[in-house]
Amino acid sequence: MSAEANVAASRRIIEEAWNEGNLAVIDQICAPDCVDHDLSTHDEIRGIEAAKERTRMYRMAMPDLRVSIDDVVAREDEVVIRWTARGTNEGELMGNAPTHRPVEMTGISIDRFDAEGKLVEVWDQWDYLGFMHQLGRTPQLAQA
Repeated sequence: MSAEANVAASRRIIEEAWNEGNLAVIDQICAPDCVDHDLSTHDEIRGIEAAKERTRMYRMAMPDLRVSIDDVVAREDEVVIRWTARGTNEGELMGNAPTHRPVEMTGISIDRFDAEGKLVEVWDQWDYLGFMHQLGRTPQLAQA
């Protein structure tokens, strides 16, 4: 597929899955064995169902979640997106009660597509510590 087609697919995941909650788009765009290496949380999300569950979890925790695309760079089979996400923690998140606090985080995702235009691999890097701090969930640092 062309770089332009891959950019359109990456945008669809953000706009339709993350912003609108249309998880069927993940079925359409991702390869069955897709993997997301989330370097911020040290998670590896494997497969379509895991990708949908992760998206669902964050959307349930922040029903007003909106991800804006700040910059896009593409070449051949890779799409790099710099993004900003904003939302309010109104639902349970990772076993924690809602804080009702607004959050804003920035990140970069590198999406890699196969020759058929299926998303096969994602490398995510985002400000997880800043996110948890905004929620009031950062551990106390040891005092020297």
